[in-house]
Amino acid sequence: MSKINWEEIHNSYTFGTQKDGKIEFPTLKDLADKYHISPFTIRKHSSKEKWSEDREQFLKETRQKSQQKIVEKISEDLVPYDVDLFKEAKRRFEESKALLIRKPTDFLIIVNALKGSKDIENSILGEGTTEGRTIFTIEVLDEETKEILEDIKNGKRI
Repeated sequence: MSKINWEEIHNSYTFGTQKDGKIEFPTLKDLADKYHISPFTIRKHSSKEKWSEDREQFLKETRQKSQQKIVEKISEDLVPYDVDLFKEAKRRFEESKALLIRKPTDFLIIVNALKGSKDIENSILGEGTTEGRTIFTIEVLDEETKEILEDIKNGKRI
């Protein structure tokens, strides 16, 4: 009688075997039949060495690695999109700033550009778009622009 290769049998049970390009996990009975061992002997050996726990640990680690690869792939795919959104938000901010300097009376255009930038920022952060009321703080350095914006706020200019 030949010596039983328990390591090979254990590995087949724990890590599965390749069949038609897929990994299959044999039962203890399948392995008993394949290696011509009594089902009682293989169950006893499996129980003693905790093969079921080894298989569960392997499957758990495999699922974790698979999920990590999925997250990494999605992250890689989103980077160019996030960069584009960031560039668009920056472009809108620069446009808003330029409008404020040239034409402070175009307050509505400025607010809409800032709202669009905020929506882009929220999209990058995985948050929803701004709905309803959005509050912006605008710091104005020169007195003339402060007066114009105050008039717009009070409805004296459009």
